Amino acid sequence: YSYMGTFTISDKAVQQIVIRSCLKAEQVVDVVHCNIENNDEGVKVNVGVILEYLPDLIEAAAKLQKFVDSELEMMTPFNIIEVDISIRALMPSRTFNEVHTRGLGKNKTVHRLRKAKFNERKR
Repeated sequence: YSYMGTFTISDKAVQQIVIRSCLKAEQVVDVVHCNIENNDEGVKVNVGVILEYLPDLIEAAAKLQKFVDSELEMMTPFNIIEVDISIRALMPSRTFNEVHTRGLGKNKTVHRLRKAKFNERKR
């Protein structure tokens, strides 16, 4: 509430907060999709991620879920109803680390790995 008028936070802005929050987590390689459903009760978030292969994926997803929830609650005035995490793919840690240590950014790394996987499928 503001005495000077109203303000709104668009679904696109909330989506960007979710994506940036996910990419802060070290086990997340990329965000595949992010859907925001905003209604009178609050906000529902559905996010699909590519994770590094980890021994306990359920624990990693639960930590990511709590992290995204806390980031949204801190940055927005919304009531967060649920945060659904979908693990869409896994990437071996060794492969990611080998390519990542070449000094490339995270997005270029993912693009390069996707391109390599695509080329392997064509063979």
